[in-house]
Amino acid sequence: MQGEETLDSWEAMMMKFRSLWNKPFILVALACILTGALTSVFSSYLLVRDDRRARQHCESDISWVAKEYFAMKEALEAKTSKEKVSNKAITKASAKDKKK
Repeated sequence: MQGEETLDSWEAMMMKFRSLWNKPFILVALACILTGALTSVFSSYLLVRDDRRARQHCESDISWVAKEYFAMKEALEAKTSKEKVSNKAITKASAKDKKK
C-alpha cells in the first residue's frame, strides 16, 4: 500500500523533530502571553497616569474659572445694586421736584 508506506516514512522522518514541535511552541506561547501581559499592564499604567494628570490640570483650570466667574458675578451684583439705589434716589428727588 503506497499511502501507508508514505505515512510510515513520513513518521520515521519526523520522529527526530517530535520534541521540537512541543517545546518551542510552548515556550513561544508563554513568551507571547508574558509579553502581552506586561505590555497591557505598562500601557494601562501610562494611560491612568496621564488621565490623572489631565484631570488635575482641568480641575485646577475649572476651579480658577469658577472663582473668577463668582467674583465677576458679585462685582456685577454690587454694581447693579448701587445703580438701583442711585436710581431710587434720583426718582425720589425728581418726584419731590415735580411736587413743588
